[in-house]
Amino acid sequence: GSGGDWCSKTTIAYVNHKCVAMDDADLATHAKAMDLFMGDWEGCNPIVMDGTDKGVAEAEAYEAKLKALNMPTNEAGMPVFD
Repeated sequence: GSGGDWCSKTTIAYVNHKCVAMDDADLATHAKAMDLFMGDWEGCNPIVMDGTDKGVAEAEAYEAKLKALNMPTNEAGMPVFD
């Protein structure tokens, strides 16, 4: 793979607007990213949905994953990404 030291220090957070399995090559953002570029980024930490069809549970689980990163937040309490 093309992963370097930067990969082990990198967290990528993205979300799919559909409740689909994360390996669904047609619908899942994560599957597309893995195929296009992230599959070669060894050591990178993607924050993704769990891949169920339970929208509310997916949103809650994703929020918990983001909060666990202890990222800086803005005045509204939203995480700040760079």
